[in-house]
Amino acid sequence: MENQAKKRWAMKYAPKVIDECVFPAKTQASLKMFVEEQYVPNMLLCGSPGTGKTTAAKLLAEACDAEVYQINASLGGVGDIRGAVSSFASSVSMFGSSKVVILDEADYLGAKAQAGLRGVIDEFQNNCSFIMTGNYQNKIIEPVRKRLARIEIGGIGNEEVDLELKEAIENRIRHICECEDVEFDEATVKRVVNQQFPNIRQIIISVEMSLKYGLDVAA
Repeated sequence: MENQAKKRWAMKYAPKVIDECVFPAKTQASLKMFVEEQYVPNMLLCGSPGTGKTTAAKLLAEACDAEVYQINASLGGVGDIRGAVSSFASSVSMFGSSKVVILDEADYLGAKAQAGLRGVIDEFQNNCSFIMTGNYQNKIIEPVRKRLARIEIGGIGNEEVDLELKEAIENRIRHICECEDVEFDEATVKRVVNQQFPNIRQIIISVEMSLKYGLDVAA
C-alpha cells in the first residue's frame, strides 16, 4: 500500500531541484551558480521554520553529486556529534565524489559544542564542505559564523522581497491545485499566505486542508 504521507501536498510537491524552490531572487541566483560550478561552500542557511533550509542543503549537495552525511544537531551530545562528523569528514568517499556534512538545527548546539565543530571545520575543510541550518543565526558563535557564508532562506523582512515571495508561493499553490484538480480559491490562499508567511510548508498544509477537505485550519 502506498505510503499515505506521499499523498500530502507538502510531501508530494516538495522541490526536487533548486529551480523549484521558492526563495528570494538573490538566494536563488547564488544557489544556482553553485550548482553550475559544482561547488558547495561552507555555509549557514538561516531563516524561519518551514522555509526550505534543509531542502536547499540537500538539493545543492545532490546537484553537485556529493556524498552527504546529515545529522540533527539538536539530538546529539557534543562528543557524539563531533566524533561522527570527524569520522565521515576524514574518510575517503566511496564514490570518489566530494563530501558534504549537513548539520540541521545547528543553533540548538551550545557554545562548547560549536567551538568543537569549529576545529572540525578547520581540520577537514580541504576535503569536506559543511552546511549548517538554523532558525536563529545570532545563536551561532562568531568564530563559526566567520567560517560560513550566510545565506537567507525565506522571508527577510524586506517588504519588496516578501511580496515577491508571497506571489511565488501563491503561484506554486495554483500549480498544485491544477495538478490535483482542486479549485483555486484566491481569497483563501491569500489569507493563509498572509497569516503563515514565510512558513511555506505550513502554508501548503493549511491550503490543502482548506481547499481539498473544507477545513479552516489557518491560525
